Amino acid sequence: MTDVADFLKQKYPDNNKVCEGLISLYNDFSSWGVKDSTFDQSLTDNDPNRFHSRVWEMVLARHLKNLGFDIKSEDAGPDFLFEQDGQRIWVEAVCPTPVGLSQQWLNPFELDDGPHVSSIPHEQMLLRWTSVLKEKNDKLIGTNSKAGYIQKGIVKENDAYVVAISSSQLGMGLLTYLGISQFPMAVEAVFPIGPNQVVIDRETMEVSDINHQHRPAIIKPSTGAEINTGNFLDQNYNRVSAIIGTNAGLDAACGCEWPICVVHNPNASSSAPKEVWGARDEYFATDMGDFFRLDRYT
Repeated sequence: MTDVADFLKQKYPDNNKVCEGLISLYNDFSSWGVKDSTFDQSLTDNDPNRFHSRVWEMVLARHLKNLGFDIKSEDAGPDFLFEQDGQRIWVEAVCPTPVGLSQQWLNPFELDDGPHVSSIPHEQMLLRWTSVLKEKNDKLIGTNSKAGYIQKGIVKENDAYVVAISSSQLGMGLLTYLGISQFPMAVEAVFPIGPNQVVIDRETMEVSDINHQHRPAIIKPSTGAEINTGNFLDQNYNRVSAIIGTNAGLDAACGCEWPICVVHNPNASSSAPKEVWGARDEYFATDMGDFFRLDRYT
């Protein structure tokens, strides 16, 4: 098996900050006893998607440790487990791959095509968020062909289950963190919030309101299928307690600050604890009868 430190030195021969930051993080991660049996292999097998997923897993583990949580991990089940006030909290890390995103968007400085103007692929990125959320929900509740964590007895009835999503592979910086609504992508992936819109009175031609479009679905270009964006209003997702959203990746591994938000599921059968996640923003939706009110706490 490839030595991780040697692999990282070969991968980043001209970037000591990244190399040393990753080696330090890996050594800490190893000392916490939360590596699964395939971690080193998937980190060093030169698959970029698995590499970035493992980096995010290490960054997330450090974040949880810094918050004082005694995290544990096993080969079977979600990535991390800790207890808070007697409740078991499972956290599943995922780093969506850049399927459907152009190289011009992903590597704008590496393509020798001269100056150009392009739009931000908000919907293509959001599709990646909704895709990995569905994937992790399926792993929890199971599918027709495969038992999930619940059926296997790993995640219990009163356990919280939190999906932690990093968009670090989807582009650059905050452009992968904030959606077209200017809410975080994590919010747009679970509530039907679309772009800002201006309402103009037909008679006076004056602005009567400024709000967000109701966007319950987006179209997947490859199939034409409508993909649900109101997942936390869907009872099929009621075992997902919350999602964590961030763009943390290599920069976070090297000690840079990174934004993090938490979005709680108002229909969760087992809620996640609130205001313990070290988040910049935390979102709570309240059922007001014929609508949900979304509140943000900072």
